[in-house]
Amino acid sequence: VSTETIDEFCAKNRLSHIHILKLDVQGAEFSVLQGSSRLLSEQSVDIVYMEIITAPTYVGQRSLAEYLQLFSAQGYELFDLYNVHRKNFRMIQSDAIFVSSSFLRRYEDGG
Repeated sequence: VSTETIDEFCAKNRLSHIHILKLDVQGAEFSVLQGSSRLLSEQSVDIVYMEIITAPTYVGQRSLAEYLQLFSAQGYELFDLYNVHRKNFRMIQSDAIFVSSSFLRRYEDGG
């Protein structure tokens, strides 16, 4: 299967900004984010809405802490968790929204 990173796709199609990036790729979210490193480092993505699986499910699965670290290093904040699924009182997965600090500033300033 031929693949292309989000950075490559956006460069090829002259897209410089993404308002909302929605990810649900069955455990490959971290890899997709790594392929978006240019856009994320430039905070050219306002909002990332994605599924995070916290219970051991996939080989090579990344932890919630690794996602938090990746986003924090790029200037993104965890905005909220939604659709939390639990099994035996333990969170097994959740949808998460991360927001760029530049978008938050614009939003908080009313613009």
